[in-house]
Amino acid sequence: MAENPFARLFTAQPASSTIATLARLAPGRQDDELAISLMTSNPSTTTYDCISYDRSREYEKTEVSVDGKPMAIPQPLLESLKAFRHKTDHTVLWADLLTGDTAEERSKQASVMKEVLQNARTVYCYAGSCQHGRSKDAYSVIQTLANWWRQAALHANFPKKLSMATTQHMLDVQTSLLARNTADLLLEDKDLWKDIFGVLSSPYFETAQAITDIILGKKVLVCSENGSIPWEDFTIAYNSALMILSANGVEIPEKVQKHFVQVSSIHVSVQRYDAGETLELFPMLQTVRDASSPADPRELVFSMLPIVTPSGRVKILGSKPEVLPAADYSKSVQQVFTEAAKHIIHERQDLLIWWKESPPCGKKITGLPSFAPDWSAGLSKDVPAVSTTSGLRMWWDNVKTKKRIYVDDEGLLHVQAHAIDRVTTVSPILTKENWRRTLLNEWKSGQKVPGESPSEVMDRFWRALVLDTDADFGETMRDIKKPDVMMRDSFQSILAEEMILDHLSCTLEQLSTDPNLQARARADELCRDLGPSTGKSQEYEALVLRNSLGRRMFKTRNGKIGMTAVETPAPRPDQPDGSPAPPMPDFSSTMNDPLGRSMMAGFQNFLAKRDGKAASALSKAMSGTLPGQFLPGVRYGDVVVALVGGFQPYILRAKDADVNESIGSGVQADSLYSFVGDCHLQGEMDGERFKEPAGFFFSGGWKSDVPLVDVVIS
Repeated sequence: MAENPFARLFTAQPASSTIATLARLAPGRQDDELAISLMTSNPSTTTYDCISYDRSREYEKTEVSVDGKPMAIPQPLLESLKAFRHKTDHTVLWADLLTGDTAEERSKQASVMKEVLQNARTVYCYAGSCQHGRSKDAYSVIQTLANWWRQAALHANFPKKLSMATTQHMLDVQTSLLARNTADLLLEDKDLWKDIFGVLSSPYFETAQAITDIILGKKVLVCSENGSIPWEDFTIAYNSALMILSANGVEIPEKVQKHFVQVSSIHVSVQRYDAGETLELFPMLQTVRDASSPADPRELVFSMLPIVTPSGRVKILGSKPEVLPAADYSKSVQQVFTEAAKHIIHERQDLLIWWKESPPCGKKITGLPSFAPDWSAGLSKDVPAVSTTSGLRMWWDNVKTKKRIYVDDEGLLHVQAHAIDRVTTVSPILTKENWRRTLLNEWKSGQKVPGESPSEVMDRFWRALVLDTDADFGETMRDIKKPDVMMRDSFQSILAEEMILDHLSCTLEQLSTDPNLQARARADELCRDLGPSTGKSQEYEALVLRNSLGRRMFKTRNGKIGMTAVETPAPRPDQPDGSPAPPMPDFSSTMNDPLGRSMMAGFQNFLAKRDGKAASALSKAMSGTLPGQFLPGVRYGDVVVALVGGFQPYILRAKDADVNESIGSGVQADSLYSFVGDCHLQGEMDGERFKEPAGFFFSGGWKSDVPLVDVVIS
C-alpha cells in the first residue's frame, strides 16, 4: 500500500538492475480491436500502471494482437484492457499474461513481480463490468458508504483495527450511521443495487493473486468501467453497508457477506504488511485457499511468495530463515505443494501444517506425499481450535532428546513419535441418517477398561463422540469449553430412544405415525422401563451434528475411544465424473472382527505355501497399501501417536503390513509410515501421559525422558 513519501525524498535510492516486460496499449475506442506491443524497461525508472483482474477460474479466451501476433487472453483481462485504454494516447501497463504464457516466461515474470507491483504508479483491481451499466453510480454510492463510516468512526474514536473494537465502539458507530439520510443511497433503485452488490461480491476477490497485488501496490484502486474507489475506502464501505442495509430491511446476498469476510482478511494482511509484522507462508496459504480455487493450483503458492516473510518461530528458535522456494512453472503441482510443505516444516519446526487439514482421503490432487497438504482442497470446517498451551503442544518442549524435524531430498518427513495405542475397530462414517444407530451399535460393542465404573465408561464414550467440545467458547474464542456433565442425561435419552426403536425393529418415523407400533411400545416391559429416559435428546444431538458428522468412532487395543478427522472423500480429478475413486478390495470389516482376523491369517498361511505373489498382494490389500487401492481414512492396525512438533494425536499407517502386527501398540524405529490424519482420543488431548504427578512439595510438570522413536513419513 502507500508508502511514506519522505522515505525516498532525501535518500538516494540505488538504481535497480531489474528488467521487466511491460505492455504498450495503442489508443482506441471501446469496440476497436486491441493492439499491444511489448517493451522491456527498468520498473524503477518507468511510469506505468498494473492491471489486476479476475483469475479465479478459467474464462473464455479472445485473441488480441501482441507485437503483431495473435495471443489468446481471458475475458476479464480483455474487459479491463478496453476499460483502461485511452482514446488518443498510448498506455503503458503491466498485466501478467501479456508478458508471455510459457513456463519459462511465467517463471521469469514471477521473479520480478514484487518489484513491478511496488514501482507501479497505480494498481487497478478490476472488479468486472456492471450488469446494468451503472458503474459510475454504483461506485458513487459505495464511496458515500465509506465516507459515512469514516466520519462515524472518527466520532466514536473507533480503532484502526476492527478486531480491537469494543461493543461500545460498534454501538456508537451504528447510532451515527443510522442517523444518516438513506435517501442518498437510492435503496429503491433495484438495478443500481444489483450493480453495487455485483461489485461487492465480485469473483475478483476470489483470485489468489489479488492478495499480493493489493498488498504490494503503492496506490490501489478498485474499479469497473467508469467508476473507481481507493482500496481503503472499499474495505470500510462493507462495514457501513452491512449495518445500514440490515437496519433498513434490505436483504444482503449471501455472496456479499462471504466476500466481506474475504476482503476483511485481505485488509488485515495489508495492515500487517504495512506495520512490518510477519506474513508467513502457512497462514497466507490458509487464507488464500479458503477463498480461491484457481484453474492452476500452483498459483495458490506462487502468488504468495512475493509477500511472505520469515516465520515468527525463527526468532523463538534462534535459527536462520529458510530460503523460499522459487516460482518455477516447469514444476508439477505435486512438486510445488511438497516444496511449500517442506519450507513451512523446516522453518516452523512443528506440525501446525496439519491443523484444519483434510486427511489424505480428502485430497483432490493425487501423487502428494501423505504429510503434504493439498492446498487446492478446502479447509475442514468447524474444527475445534488447536490450543498452543495444551499438553500435546507443551510436552515436547521439555524432551531431552528432541531432534530437528526435516524433509529429506527423497521427500520423506523425519520426525520423532511416541506411540499411544493401536486401532482395533472403526465405525462407519457418521451421517445425518446413520449416526444414532451407529452410536447404539458402538455402545453395545464397547470395551470396558479394568477399574472403570459404569459412570466413567459412559462419560468416556459420550464425551469422545462429540470431541469433548461444547458449542460455546471458553473465555476467548480460542478456548475449548467441555460439555457440562449434565449432557450425560441427553446422551442417555438418545440411547434409550434407539434401544426402543431397535427392540421394535422400526424407525422413528414409523413409530411416530403407526398407532399399532405405539401400542406395542406402551405394552412392552423393556420399552416402559426405557420410556422415562426418552425425550431429552435434543442438546446432545445438536452437539453431534455440529462436531461429529463426517467422522468415525474408533476403539483401541487398550480400550480407548476416539474420533477420526472428517473423512469424507474429495472428488477425484482422475475420475470422469469427478466422483471419489471406486474402492479396491476393502477388508476393514473383516479385520475389525477377531474371528475374521484369525480366518484371514489362516488363509494367508495357506496362500503363502502355494503362491507367494498372491499372498503378498493379499497382505497389501488387507493393510490398504495395494497400489491403486483407495481406502478412505482410519482402519484396523493403524497406530495413534503423539509427535514431537505436534498439536494433536495423529494416526499413522505402516507401509509394511507386517510391522503393524509385530510390535503390538508401538511404532518401529526408522520404519516407513503414511500420515492418515489427526484425531480426538479421549483422555489424551491434554498430554495427560506426559505429566509428572504433583506432590506435596511439587506442583507437577512435564516428563523429559519420554520414550521416542524416529519414524519416516512418506
